[in-house]
Amino acid sequence: MYRSVAEALPGDNWQVEGLNWVSIASRQDGCIVIFNDEGICEYSGDALEILWDFLEDKSLDGNSVILNGGPLPDVKPDNIIRWDLGAMPGKEAEQPSVRSELEVPKAKVVISHIQYDGAESRTEADEYVEITNQGGIAVDISGWQLHGEGGKKVFTFPQGTVVAAAQSIRLYTNQVHQETGGFSFNSKRALWNNRGDAGQLIDNQGNLKYEYKYGNKATT
Repeated sequence: MYRSVAEALPGDNWQVEGLNWVSIASRQDGCIVIFNDEGICEYSGDALEILWDFLEDKSLDGNSVILNGGPLPDVKPDNIIRWDLGAMPGKEAEQPSVRSELEVPKAKVVISHIQYDGAESRTEADEYVEITNQGGIAVDISGWQLHGEGGKKVFTFPQGTVVAAAQSIRLYTNQVHQETGGFSFNSKRALWNNRGDAGQLIDNQGNLKYEYKYGNKATT
């Protein structure tokens, strides 16, 4: 993003006579840039040939392009960098549009699954709780806790634990899988009752953020 017109004008530039607030620049990276009321309009590819033909057909007087009443070429820019109208004399700053409530990204971290019946016999070390960020923004869950069995088992997420939007992490009973976060209770016995249990996600202020019930606990 360019902060000023000067930053976008390291090459040749011409003022267009007969039109208000229009100038054309050839930039050192090969782009042609037209400055108009829309902003800094960048052109490359096929548009370059059209614009150079236009410049060559006009008589140049110092740094001016004489249009003789004719229009600028009708070519679509590859990119438009909008002006900050509040910084332009005589222009009023545009008010930022207000996004509706539905458009504002929200945080929503839930317990999406509890794999309570592990394939490993006796210790069921491969049991896990899956936590998913269903919202549109990343959430820092440092200091959050996962509770089970009425608080008999508690895991506190370490500092720096961030769950990105649409990301899932897993908390295993006694395994470590780095691809899903690397979190583990490090328990030598099974933790989740196969008949029914409930997991609670508590934030670092002690608020219940989500509760997941299954089996005979799902009806209570």
